[in-house]
Amino acid sequence: MFRKFLCSALAAMCLALGLSGCGGSANSFTWRVDTLPANLDPQLASESSDVTACLNLYSGLFRLDANGEVQPDACEDYEVSPNGLTYTFHIKSGLTYNGYRGAANTTPVTAQDFAFGLQRVFLPETGSPYTEAFSCISGSNKALRGDASALGVQAADDHTLVITLSHKDADFTRKLCLPGAMPCNREFFESTGGAYALSSKMTLANGPFYLYNWTENGLFLRRKASGSLVNAVRIVLHSDDVSTEKPLTAPLQVQNEKADAALYTGGEDTGLPSVRYTDTTWCLLFNTQNAMLSNLSLRQALAQAAYSADLPPAEGLETAGGLIPPAVTVGSQSYRDAVGSALPASQNAAALCQNALTELGVSSVRGLTVLLPEDCPAADAFASLNQLWQSQLGLYINVQQLPMEDLLSAQSSGDYAIMLLPLSSAENAPHALLRQFGDGGLCRWVSAEFQARAAALSPAASGYAQDCAALERELLNEAVLVPLFFQQQQLLISPKVSGLVFDPFGPTVDLTWACKSR
Repeated sequence: MFRKFLCSALAAMCLALGLSGCGGSANSFTWRVDTLPANLDPQLASESSDVTACLNLYSGLFRLDANGEVQPDACEDYEVSPNGLTYTFHIKSGLTYNGYRGAANTTPVTAQDFAFGLQRVFLPETGSPYTEAFSCISGSNKALRGDASALGVQAADDHTLVITLSHKDADFTRKLCLPGAMPCNREFFESTGGAYALSSKMTLANGPFYLYNWTENGLFLRRKASGSLVNAVRIVLHSDDVSTEKPLTAPLQVQNEKADAALYTGGEDTGLPSVRYTDTTWCLLFNTQNAMLSNLSLRQALAQAAYSADLPPAEGLETAGGLIPPAVTVGSQSYRDAVGSALPASQNAAALCQNALTELGVSSVRGLTVLLPEDCPAADAFASLNQLWQSQLGLYINVQQLPMEDLLSAQSSGDYAIMLLPLSSAENAPHALLRQFGDGGLCRWVSAEFQARAAALSPAASGYAQDCAALERELLNEAVLVPLFFQQQQLLISPKVSGLVFDPFGPTVDLTWACKSR
């Protein structure tokens, strides 16, 4: 939950199925989403459906292949200066933008277009979500303050793009796979009068697919048929499937060919090809503005009892070793493996609870309720924990199950004491979850010092992983929340589909290399 997608370039974990088995005729691919793409401007794309659309509509200098490796796309080749700060890219000759519905278009794709795209990222009026990803480019801070000429991005000629960095970034070419680095033709952009990429006629893209139709029913992309490559993409709403009174589960969507791939939170083997990943942490959130839970000792007592409980995880869950889930990486290594457990040192929960009663000036804690989502996979484990709170601490806490929508509303308004919610990283970077705390939003916890330190985290800085770990441990020592379980999720894929590039931190899919057999 709390997922507003920002596509990160920092060692983005793209999981893919190989291209083996490609054969047969071209076919369509259906991807169901909660909200349809609303904006096809790659420099602005942040919602997962928008990013998926842009990944398939545009070609950047590089693209991730079916094995998740960086490969040249619009870039023919490139050189890096000996000091690792200046990149010179050579754009392929003969590239043009795509016409609407496949109509001929002679507008060339030039180095100036790539330069303008990156310049737009740093224009204050753009409000691009990619400024942090490309903050390694020299002059980026000045550009954000309005001095566009300071940005280290220049087109030497129509086919040569030069980018100068302020510091080395080993992931720079991977970042150039992001929508923010896609080309934007300045003349066309200015001709739209502020409506760029908000409708079919106001969109000019250069990718493997062209825009065929964009309506309230969905976004439809196509490309010229070629062997078994997917040649049509349908991005449509989940709610469009009205064939049954109850929405189909993810396995049934794929099995009944209502979707060619679908996200599934169940941990069991469905018999379908799948990509498994663990990007979600089930956490107890404490409302620190609650009269009782504003007391640190009480929160720590509840947390310590949970950590020592050895709760039985349900299928698809495993005991959490911190807030940040295992799927998040730093470089090529799992952040969780790199820094180890972030759980606080063991303390006596009963003694902490007694301290809390003394500090609060009460003989018992009454009136607390824990909110759980309906059909919560951790419900049985929480029941065991609640019994432990009662037997070890003498705390009697009520439980109420609500639809997820109601829980999120209660969290947003602060109308709760304790709730159990899944938190998912918005990007493949540990600081993404950490930055959700300290501003009074999640858990109503306010810490200007924590917030400032989280905002200062930079993946390019030395010791980044350990700096994140220090903040993660501080957050758990404050007992603002208690991570209970990591949840494994799956992307279920039709047996007919191969070559799909999937990023769970969107989630997004790139169909450039995808094949669909008969």
